Amino acid sequence: MNNASCFRSLPNYTSYLTIGSCFASLVGSLLVILTFALWKEFRTIGRSILVFLAITDFFTAFGYMFGAVVALSKPSWPLYRRMCVAQSFITSFFPVSSFVWTLNLAIYLLAVLVLKKEGRAIWKLLVAFHLAAWGIPLVVCVVGVVFGELGPSNMSLTSVDWCFIAYDGNKVRFFIFEAVCGKFWEIVTYIASFVIYIVVKKKSKFTDIKAMPQAKYWSTELVHRVTTAVGHFDRKLIWIPLIFIVFRIWGTLRFLISFSCDFNCIGSCVADNVGLVVMQSIFDPAQGWGNALLFVVFHKPVLIRTCPWVFKVYDKLCLCYSRRDGPQTRLLGNSKGEDNSIVNDK
Repeated sequence: MNNASCFRSLPNYTSYLTIGSCFASLVGSLLVILTFALWKEFRTIGRSILVFLAITDFFTAFGYMFGAVVALSKPSWPLYRRMCVAQSFITSFFPVSSFVWTLNLAIYLLAVLVLKKEGRAIWKLLVAFHLAAWGIPLVVCVVGVVFGELGPSNMSLTSVDWCFIAYDGNKVRFFIFEAVCGKFWEIVTYIASFVIYIVVKKKSKFTDIKAMPQAKYWSTELVHRVTTAVGHFDRKLIWIPLIFIVFRIWGTLRFLISFSCDFNCIGSCVADNVGLVVMQSIFDPAQGWGNALLFVVFHKPVLIRTCPWVFKVYDKLCLCYSRRDGPQTRLLGNSKGEDNSIVNDK
């Protein structure tokens, strides 16, 4: 069944949408990495986790873009198959690693803000993060290659123009490897990260500013400023899992719907609906630019450091916090790498 006659016919514009979203993610990921590399005040433990997430998002976007370009170029079948296996490895390894780093970020915030871990315990946690984030996808991809499952995914209802899992006529085996090589880890990340962020939001002792021991020494104005900062922190905390879920849910929906599809007539399956395909083509590669919006474009300390004139315009339009707000919440630690959730962003 793996021959040229098996290709599904998707409209060319899905490839262009994928390429556009991938390009935005490549730029967004580089912005996150560059802010970390260029300015010491952004070199924190939490930001380092975000940088590794950006690296995986960069190569994820590169892999999807490569797949879309290959689909548009329509090479010969032997060449396409070889290119497909290589691209499938990239777009299985780095998305799974991205899922793990997304979960690592949630666990880090849980450890720091709720469990009050610091020092040696945090460094041990970072070692575990790296072992999981690089080890799990490596095992997954090696298994896929050994069993010959990575390759042309013309029968897949969970990809668009890129290659993923090759279909050999065994539907059960096909779904198992689609889950193992991506969808299982994606769904686990949805659930675990959402639960962890809810726990962090509910359990963090910094939520009630007036209950903090040092608050009794603060002026009313300072309490107001810190309360405003915490409100900003809480809103950003919720955006992290929401961005991930909203961006990745389209491929997950297609995966779940495809269980009931007849693979002899996949064009009639709801999972192959043009609307779902378009949404997945845009948002599957989009986490790179989504995180850049959250942690660079709309992050006050970065704006002040990199584009002070832009920040002034935002200030006048009331789209950012005023400079009167004083101490701000640094979501991902302070410039010395300490694990405080509320510090001055100066």
